[in-house]
Amino acid sequence: KAYETLDETKNMLVESEKLASIGRLVSGVAHEINNPLMAILGFSEILSARPEMSEEAREQLAVIAKAGGRCRDIVRNLLTFSRRKKPEWKEVSPLLLIDETLEIAALEMKKADVLTERVYPERCPTLVADPTQLKQVFLNLLTNSWQALREIQGEKRVRIEVSADADNLRIVFSDNGPGIKPENLTKIFEPFFTTKEVGTGTGLGLSISYGIIQSHGGDISVESHWGHGARFTIRLPLRHAPSLGKPGDTTPDSPLKAAA
Repeated sequence: KAYETLDETKNMLVESEKLASIGRLVSGVAHEINNPLMAILGFSEILSARPEMSEEAREQLAVIAKAGGRCRDIVRNLLTFSRRKKPEWKEVSPLLLIDETLEIAALEMKKADVLTERVYPERCPTLVADPTQLKQVFLNLLTNSWQALREIQGEKRVRIEVSADADNLRIVFSDNGPGIKPENLTKIFEPFFTTKEVGTGTGLGLSISYGIIQSHGGDISVESHWGHGARFTIRLPLRHAPSLGKPGDTTPDSPLKAAA
């Protein structure tokens, strides 16, 4: 048992050092790319505003700006992955954060004909967390779901279920998409790993989400059977951040009805 524990610890240290090295490399590359990228985006905008520009030239500049915008988003993701910044602790309603994230994703979900179902407890404790980071995790999971659901015919569903006990809050995102192949389950949270088509994803969303949940003292896991959807479970401890004082009684949120 001791040897097994030692081996697991060694593997964790190797992975941690590998991620740290990747983070340092990524940060340097991202900054080097960002400077010329800003010039491309800036000058394409200036040129497209000139009255003498033909309609054909404007269309071509729009293509350049769109491609540059995608590169900018990739750079931002790379920098987010490399920074691993500390959370900005606030006392928040997890249900409200989910609702706000669903509003952000509403247009894409509607375009993909995806139905969402929220299963909330009648009363839910507040959570000490970084609201921006948690919404990023929720958005990453929703994006993965609707992109996977595009591959199936018939009804497309995403279910978000929230529950809590004395110590932990659990948030489960599940869908009825194609699921994850068994050989990919162990790689799903690795940086730059993706099964999406070229140009669709960077392979950083789930890795960033994993780091965010870990920085909150929680964990995230995935279950899937190929052909039968995927299920991501987030566990977050119900605690107060040091800067907010000692743990006290949690204040229940106003009851939020489950909505489809």
